[in-house]
Amino acid sequence: MFITTVTFARLSRSLLGAPRFGQTFSRCLSSEVSECGITNIQDEADFEKRVVNNKRPVLVDFHATWCGPCKLLGPRLDEVMKSYMDRMLLAKVDVDKHDSIAAKYKISAVPTVIAIKNGREVSRFSGLKEKEFIQKMIFSLTN
Repeated sequence: MFITTVTFARLSRSLLGAPRFGQTFSRCLSSEVSECGITNIQDEADFEKRVVNNKRPVLVDFHATWCGPCKLLGPRLDEVMKSYMDRMLLAKVDVDKHDSIAAKYKISAVPTVIAIKNGREVSRFSGLKEKEFIQKMIFSLTN
């Protein structure tokens, strides 16, 4: 039954011409600022340009590929950002690749999300949070 359902879903998607999840999602996580208002930080200069010097508020998601809670929080942040992409940016920082940025912001646990406005940290949280908590944080940041 399960195999039939999965096969049917794939067949339906291909017949309808719908993009696969990976194709759609990859557009939202490139090194450039995507149509979803999400970017992956490439280095310290990129962080300065996209986060510290940004006129819009920025949420910075410090995460690691091996972190279970990070894998759950990431999609929640992405989903909430869809409603705010015209007003703010979500920048993702892999702490293993960019340990100097993580050290500068005193990241001691992942996931940690920092809200930055006008180049300054205004709030932060660590750990897995519900969408409602994230929405309230973003709302206070954009108003």
